[in-house]
Amino acid sequence: MIAKLDPEQRKMFGEGPTESLPQESKELGNRFEVLQQMQNIAAGLRRMGRYVPDAEDLFRRAYAATFPDAVFAHAAREIEEKLEKRSELVTEEPGGPTPASSTRVKLPGEDGVEISRETDAALDAVISRL
Repeated sequence: MIAKLDPEQRKMFGEGPTESLPQESKELGNRFEVLQQMQNIAAGLRRMGRYVPDAEDLFRRAYAATFPDAVFAHAAREIEEKLEKRSELVTEEPGGPTPASSTRVKLPGEDGVEISRETDAALDAVISRL
């Protein structure tokens, strides 16, 4: 399951099998935190008489619950990459070509952070995969 994360996210869990990680390492601690959260989610669902999803789905949920900042950072990177690709597009206006980036909007109070009209849809798409 860790292997399915992007390389940036995998760093926090270390490389190789769990047994090969040093006992006091942060990476081993991160693995156990996610495992504990997976068990908590499964136990809570069982107690409520609800369906307990497979391990992969439990991992996604536990990862998002345990490391929400990492999930948000990953989503932000994906959106940023999409926006960068879109900013390279050119739209034709009656007065001549205009870079698509001129239609982008800056968030108030966040210098240098730009979003497009599709940001909500992109965020929803990323969150729905969790």
